[in-house]
Amino acid sequence: MPRGTISQGRAGSEASTSASDSARASILARLARSEALARADLDAFVREATAELAAGLGVDRVGIWCLEEPGDRLACQGSWDACSGSPVPEPDVALADHAGYFAILRAGRVWSSGNAPAGGARPGLADCPDGEQSTLLAPIRLRGGPAGVIRFDLFGAPRVWSAQEEEFARSAADLFALLFEAVRRDRAESARRDSEQRHRELLEAIEDVLFVVEPDGRVTSLNGAFERLLGWERSAWIGRHLTDFLHPDDQAVAARAQERVLAGEAPVTVELRFRHRSGEWRLGEVRATPRRTGGRVTGVIGVGRDVTERKRSESGRRALLEVARDVTGSHDLDTLLTRALEATVGATGCDRAAIFWSEVDQGESRAVADIGFSEEETTHLKRLCFAPAVPFGGRLRNGETVLACSLDEAPPQMAVAALEPLGIRSLVAAPLYAAGQFYGALIASRREPDAFDGQDVAQCEAIARLLTSAVGAARLFQMRDRESRLEAVQIRIAEDMLSHPEAAVLLERVCRTGRGLFGCTEALAFLFDGDTDELVPVARDSGASSPRDDLHTIRIPRRSLGGPTGFLEGGGCAVVSTEDASLGTFVRMYGLDSILVVALRQGEKWVGLLGFGRRQADEVFDAADERAARRIGHLATLGLTNANLVAQLDSANRLKSEFVATMSHELRTPLNVILGYTDLLLDEVFGPVTEQQADTLERVSRSAEGLCELVNATLNMSRLEAGRIELTRSQVDVRELLGEVAR
Repeated sequence: MPRGTISQGRAGSEASTSASDSARASILARLARSEALARADLDAFVREATAELAAGLGVDRVGIWCLEEPGDRLACQGSWDACSGSPVPEPDVALADHAGYFAILRAGRVWSSGNAPAGGARPGLADCPDGEQSTLLAPIRLRGGPAGVIRFDLFGAPRVWSAQEEEFARSAADLFALLFEAVRRDRAESARRDSEQRHRELLEAIEDVLFVVEPDGRVTSLNGAFERLLGWERSAWIGRHLTDFLHPDDQAVAARAQERVLAGEAPVTVELRFRHRSGEWRLGEVRATPRRTGGRVTGVIGVGRDVTERKRSESGRRALLEVARDVTGSHDLDTLLTRALEATVGATGCDRAAIFWSEVDQGESRAVADIGFSEEETTHLKRLCFAPAVPFGGRLRNGETVLACSLDEAPPQMAVAALEPLGIRSLVAAPLYAAGQFYGALIASRREPDAFDGQDVAQCEAIARLLTSAVGAARLFQMRDRESRLEAVQIRIAEDMLSHPEAAVLLERVCRTGRGLFGCTEALAFLFDGDTDELVPVARDSGASSPRDDLHTIRIPRRSLGGPTGFLEGGGCAVVSTEDASLGTFVRMYGLDSILVVALRQGEKWVGLLGFGRRQADEVFDAADERAARRIGHLATLGLTNANLVAQLDSANRLKSEFVATMSHELRTPLNVILGYTDLLLDEVFGPVTEQQADTLERVSRSAEGLCELVNATLNMSRLEAGRIELTRSQVDVRELLGEVAR
């Protein structure tokens, strides 16, 4: 049936097409009790209300529009078509295109087409397709402002809306105002709940600890990060004091920070140590601000961040930088080892650390430095000696870092039983590896299992690499320094050989210079006594003025030299300990722990030995010491040979002097007799002589005088060589001298 027919039928009789006032009141009352309104179900109430309102005013269509933010558009919430008995779609209305709507909403009054003045502006609605259209608009107001509009449309016939109908429309608008308010309230509450839920989820997802503390120090709120970072159940700490899980040394710091915050200072940042449920202390960075209520400070809101790993990483980086600086800035091996151990403790937080090192030509690794061990543990540590394949099944030898989380559960091939007396339960062992050569290991250890992680392994590996380079550079420097000192010692011994050819004095100087070179406690020299077939000490240097008489109390028979000292027959060198069968008594007599001995040889015959002893059990002689000792022994042997040659020359000189003195005496005696009797004959003491006899006697006298001068010149030469002649300066007649030479 066409809309016009229905509309005209409705207009023909107001009593038959419009509900009575009581009926409309009943509709409003029923809508006010609607469950959809009570639960703020906008869609359901719109469907229910539009149908009821269409019946209440007897119109063809009722639509509800809601003003959307930012207030420039009306969005259709629903429209009911009475002819079809079903909802129909309606377009949204842009207020910029329909200024009439905006005027109606702003005025807040009911507008009707039938009551509009002649020529009055329509609200901008589209014309009815059937021609005539009567419209009633009731604005929906909320909190004193426009919120939407209800539109009642009657098609096909004009209609004048009564005051009761307009009041009905206004009451319906009030119901929708209540609905919009409830919807807004529900949406706001839902948004608040969603916001609070997101806020809670955000707080729970944050990795930092969020907490609220009352002025008296009681904790009233904690987020989930508290449990994740410290291992405690937060419910157990609500109501407890903050100081209960702070390090005792940090409680005063926390109290001062709280006082500053309660005084209004913000923010206040401090670093505090918190007790983990496992018992360890975790370092946290806390940023605190005041909690205000009504402008008054009523507590402290804090954010705590676990910076333990960050600080450890920073400490590790600083330690690596320090070790790196040591690589280029120091050649002192002890300093390098100490700094490396300190860096290891700082980077990994371990209890103790040690460095095992081996020379290339020795093969076995020994502890050369440690930190954190007790005196008893250090003694045990110094006794340990590992072959390259032991322990850890040779993994270190292959350049692999070992992370042992629990030595109690280590497999037999790990071979770590020797570490048990040290109380080690977990460790990281990083190889000291360079240029394909294994030198030892850097070991960080703790007394509890599962105490190291991947970051600790990386830190130890980095320190081990730097340490290997540093030790290599330091040992190269030390080797060159030792070589230079050894050359200085050789030069000094050579000078002593020239200036002090006596064997005893030479050996004393060799002992003094050798003791300084090796840094040892005692240095002694033994010579072989061919008469007694014994080794006899002839020189000693101990850095103090000690009498030499005690040297003669020690005599070592040659037949007792055997075992470790059998090398002497071959001119070798070795280290002798207190257990040695031959020299052990000597070593113990001087309170030494070990002595480095080197043979003194002359050709195929050994004539003695040099010994350099130490009292420190942890200071051992290495291969470089043995090489230096051989060179000193070789020089000492040359010095002894030189001393023997000098002694032989002195003996030859003495024999020559004795021979010359004897010969001169024996020659001058007959010459004096000859000269004396010749003078007597020339003086004719025994009677007159002829001229020919006198001439012969003069010739004999001159020859005897010449021979006497020759003997005197020989004696003068001997005196000159001995430095016992005095030269006399006088004038000489050169012509007479030349004449004498010519004759």
